[in-house]
Parts: sequence; structure tokens; C-alpha cells
Amino acid sequence: MHGFLKCFYGFQNLGDEMLFWGVLDYIDTAYGDVDELTVEVDNVAWMEERWTKNVDMMIQLKLASGFVSQKKIIKFTTISKNILDNFHYDFYFFGGGEVFAESRGFHGGWNYLFRYLYPILRKKFILLGGIETATTWRQKLLYKIVLPRAQRVVTRDHTSFDEVKHYTDKAVHHYDFAIPVVDRYRQNMSGRSLQTFVITKPYVIVNIVQSMSSEELYQKIKIFLTELYPNYTPVYLAGKSINSNDTIFAQWLEGAYPHLRVFQREEYSLSELLALIDGASAGFASRLHILLLLQEFEKPLYSAVYAEKVKKLITSTIEL
Repeated sequence: MHGFLKCFYGFQNLGDEMLFWGVLDYIDTAYGDVDELTVEVDNVAWMEERWTKNVDMMIQLKLASGFVSQKKIIKFTTISKNILDNFHYDFYFFGGGEVFAESRGFHGGWNYLFRYLYPILRKKFILLGGIETATTWRQKLLYKIVLPRAQRVVTRDHTSFDEVKHYTDKAVHHYDFAIPVVDRYRQNMSGRSLQTFVITKPYVIVNIVQSMSSEELYQKIKIFLTELYPNYTPVYLAGKSINSNDTIFAQWLEGAYPHLRVFQREEYSLSELLALIDGASAGFASRLHILLLLQEFEKPLYSAVYAEKVKKLITSTIEL
């Protein structure tokens, strides 16, 4: 069977990359009849590079056509072509992260209905990930149309599971799809040497969404680094290719804390990045999957929560 996987892959984000491998693991385990898979991504070159970088994450599932570029609905001819493209695949897998999110507007679920109407009407698909609670009539209508037609809705948190149960009896409570990546790391890479990163002192992780910048946030970082962990090397995990703001924020931290170490995540494999977080003594972060890793590795974690999905999955934060 030739499957098609679609979600927010290739955005040069650690969380999305972990979800990609976790979803592949799930498909490989739960859908053994899928022997070929095509994956739609935002950046084909980036995903091909990361595929090569993460050879230790490889599973048996074959990428039949490899990665294909994400398409945008911009005019009627594009919609028509998308409908014709839907005939190429036997089954569809949508999601991995927050697959339906009202806060994203059209791209919070309606885009799936427009882009993949044929497989949705044929009930040849499953949904994987978070389902945001619907509060508007438009989102509720979307759920009434799409959710009952899914062969399965595999949710990553209890809030999503409870929401889906209002529309279908095919909801399955799973866990965040990044967890299998952690499990694979524990099986094959736990205890890996950190010589790659050349860190000689105990260290703590710092990783913040730049849009949260505020005086209150800076004060919390100051408390974390100067009062709670004054003798630890602060390590900032940055994504140089994500956007310029990430680099700017890292440069500001370096100016305020000269002993800060900055690592650009695209230079390392997932296993190396997990080893870096596993080796930390604690962490201060706002991004969901950095927090999730700190939680999974049972590290003291201090959260600057910025999204509802963080509140749904992170339960062990320490308030500053």
C-alpha cells in the first residue's frame, strides 16, 4: 500500500523533526501494510539533509517517492490539481503535532478538507496528534464533517481525546509522537559521550521563543542562571536557519552572560541533541519539545509557557 503523510514537517524545528520520526515509527508499527510512503514537507532540501544526518533513527519503512514540496492553495486550478493528485495514494496520514487548531484559522484544519477532499470523503485517512477544543461554529462544523470520517483519530493528550469523543467513537489516546524518538535514544544511545559539544563543566539548557521577550522573562532567566545555577555553564540551543530572531536572542544572551555556549542545532543529529539535553542538570525553556525532553529525562525544568499545547503536555514545571 502506498501511503501519503502530511503535516508541518521541514520547518527546521526540533519538535517537528522529532514528530516526523515518531510518526514514521507509529506508521511502521501500526500499519504494516504500508510498504511505500510519500511525505509532503515545507523544505525538501532540509528534510533530505536531516534524513541523511539521522541514519541511527532509520526504520524499515520505505520512502517511495521521498519528500515532495508542500503546495499552497492559491487559485482554482491549484485546487483542481490537488484533487487529481489525491488519486495517487491508497491511504493518508494527517498530523503528528497539533493537527487541528482553531487558532491557526484556515490552516488549522480547513486546509485539509480543501486539499484532501477525495480521501476524506472516501474515509481513507487517519488523524494523528493534537485536536484543539472547538469554540466557534466554523471549527465545530469542520469537526462534524471530518472527524467521523477518519478511520482513527490518534490523540496525543487527554484534552484532545475528550474533544474528539464528542464527534466519533474512533478516538484513541496515545502520547506525543516525539516519545518514540526518546525511547529509541534510550535503547541505542543512552550514555553517549558529549565530547562532540566540548562542555567540561555541569551545564543547564536555555531555549526561549523570541516573541516572548519581555522584562519579566529576562528577570526569570537572570534568577535561573545567577541565583539557582550560578556555577553552571548555560547552553543555548539555537536554530540558525529558523529565523534571524533566534540568533539575535542568542547574541543578547551571550552579551549578558559571556560564559554562555551556543549550539546551532542543524549541525547535529537528533541523537546528539538528545544527548545534550539528557546531560544537562536542568533547563529553562518555552518550546514544547525542549520541555518535553527535559520532562522525559526527569530534569528540573522551569517553563515560560506560551502555548496551550504546552499546558496540555507538560506537568512538572517549577515556577519562578
